[in-house]
Order: sequence, then C-alpha cells, then structure tokens
Amino acid sequence: MKKKMSRSNKVIAFLLRNNDKIQILLFCLVLLILVINAVGNFEIKVDLMVALLICIAFQNMMLNNLIGNREAVPINDFYYYPSASLRDLLQTAKHDVYIIAVTCLNMNDFDEILKALTANGVKVNFLLLKSPGIKTMSEFSYSTPEQHDNAIKDNTAPGSAINRLLVSPHLKDARQENLIEVRLLDSICATSFVAVDLGLSGHGQIQCTYYQYHRNSHECPCILFDEKLERYNELQDRKAISANVELDSNTENWFEYYKSVVLDMWENGTPWTDWKK
Repeated sequence: MKKKMSRSNKVIAFLLRNNDKIQILLFCLVLLILVINAVGNFEIKVDLMVALLICIAFQNMMLNNLIGNREAVPINDFYYYPSASLRDLLQTAKHDVYIIAVTCLNMNDFDEILKALTANGVKVNFLLLKSPGIKTMSEFSYSTPEQHDNAIKDNTAPGSAINRLLVSPHLKDARQENLIEVRLLDSICATSFVAVDLGLSGHGQIQCTYYQYHRNSHECPCILFDEKLERYNELQDRKAISANVELDSNTENWFEYYKSVVLDMWENGTPWTDWKK
C-alpha cells in the first residue's frame, strides 16, 4: 500500500526538512576554514572557499525552484497501521495525547507506555464510541468473526477493551491523579486519530487511520501530519504566492484541519469514569 518514493524525491524531501541545518553546517565550514587559515598559517586554496559558497547558493536556488512544483516533494505519505510507529509516536508526547478510536482494541498492551507518559505529567485522553456506533463500525470494518466478537463489546462493559486497559495496576496512579480521561461519543468513527502535543505549540503530530470496508485497523492506510512540517509548507506557499508562482498542490494546512476535528470530537464527548474490573 505504501507508495515508494524515488531516490531523487527522497533527497529533495531530506533537503527540505533539513534546509536550515544544512545551511548552518556549510556556513560553519566556511568559518572553520577561515580560522584554520588565519591561526595555523595554512594556505587554503581560494577555489575551495568558492566551492562551498557555490554549494550554499545552489541549494537556495534549488529550494526556491521546488516551490513551484510541490507535488514532487512527498513530505507526507501513506503507510499501513504499524504498532511500532504508534509506540514511537506516543513516546514523543510531552504535554497531551488524544486517542480517538472505536474501542481501543489495539492498545491492550500499551499500559507500560501510558504509565511512562502519565508519570511525566502527560494527560492522556480517550474518546471512544457508544454501543450503537461500535455495532455499526464492527459490521463495517472488522473482517473476521473473532475480531467482530471481540470489538463489539460496549465500551462501558467490564470486558471491553478500554476497561481491560485502564484497570491495569500500571495505570492506577494515573487514574487517581486524573491524568487519564475517557469520553464516549454517540456517533460512528470513519477515521481514528492518535494526536500528541496539540496543546504544545510547534510540537504537535496527528496520525490518522482511515477505516476501510471489511479491513481490520492494521490493514488500513495511515498518514502522519506534523505541525512543524505543515508550518514550513505554509511558509513556502506564501513565498511562492507573493512571487506570483502558481502552485500545483493544495495549500491547506492539514495538521490544523485535523487538529480542529480532533478537538471538536473531544468537546462533544460525554465524560465517563466508571472503570470496572
């Protein structure tokens, strides 16, 4: 499912992500050469200095030209839902986590990670579906009878996935300190979200998983939106527009779009704290 990037596009994407660092590195190399030449009385050829300066100029020209062809730079890309990447994403959280899903069936073994997060003061918010939504979504997305039977339990039932997770002794302190909150939504869930640091400006990331017909969540496509990358893209778009360059790509800030969706769903959820063993 994951679309492979060409080698040239990988290089372009790397340069765009690390443009500032590369420029600083090249500038430091120029300064270092000047210092070595002045202090050590070494004879540094002028053509070496010129080559470094040309590298800086060439990189700037290349990045400016790329603004007019943004679709050639696939910063975000689709991939299958991997638990490893979800773990990595959660472990980056410094302020808050929002998990919006049908039942949290795939997070039963995440209690240690959640314990580590809440021990550092990270607030973890779960938004799950009420019974009618669970029934509809399980009929739509779960492809095997076992998955269907396991997922169809009401989130308020003792045997539900969220209860099995939250009654873990690892999370006892987090529950008592109100660092874990659960809300229920009377709706369906076409997309699940794992969002980190929405309340920490400049650090937010949102993983979206798009549910598909008769496909379990690990078979569904995901995409990760990074706040820093989206802001960078917006800045480049504004530069291009001010220079009367016609953009090939959509200028929507998708991180801000999905952030508003996540927070809107959360605000419309009904608080629930009746964890049962």
